[in-house]
Amino acid sequence: MTDAELIAAVNEYLAAHMDAAFWSARSNEEKAAAVTMAKNQVLAELNLSAVPLLVPSVTMAIAEQAVFLAHNYESMKEGKVVTGESVGDLSVSYSLLSGSGFGSFAKVFIDAARRACSPTLVRVGRG
Repeated sequence: MTDAELIAAVNEYLAAHMDAAFWSARSNEEKAAAVTMAKNQVLAELNLSAVPLLVPSVTMAIAEQAVFLAHNYESMKEGKVVTGESVGDLSVSYSLLSGSGFGSFAKVFIDAARRACSPTLVRVGRG
């Protein structure tokens, strides 16, 4: 899958997403950067060198991580992610990053991709 095909697949996935309005408001450059960063992170986590065409959960993990990065990248550079906001008295709460820096939805698809990409074990026994 080329980078252009991956960006198109991510855009298609996120068009029907709860964050569709947020994602569509990003510039093409910001989307491409988020997808590239997410792709590199997800492939490294899965120990893959390319996005497999027949494992849609990899593309979904990349899409979820891309939107997570688009939302949180500035805070992540400082080692924290916004976990709560309020309008009255302008309160914002942060959680320090610990662990991998993956979004929770990306983790779900990474786990699914890991299962889909792992070789199937076949046990043969003598009767």
